[in-house]
Amino acid sequence: MATYSPARRALLRMMGAILVLDLVAIAAFKLMHMDARPDRTRTTFVAAWTLVSALVAAWGLVGVRKARLAARRDRMQQRG
Repeated sequence: MATYSPARRALLRMMGAILVLDLVAIAAFKLMHMDARPDRTRTTFVAAWTLVSALVAAWGLVGVRKARLAARRDRMQQRG
């Protein structure tokens, strides 16, 4: 198995979290028959889904940035 850098692992973890979130949201949308609900209900559901997706992406990007900064700091310390 390939070994990934901490930044790549953080990126893959974020992508996986968004994928799972979208799968759950799509399943909920279908199981709750959102297409047959009033426009306001459907819009509220999609808005909440979008907000949670944005929060997950922001959380993931913070993790990627932390990993990249830690790698940069390690490289600088190795140089002297």
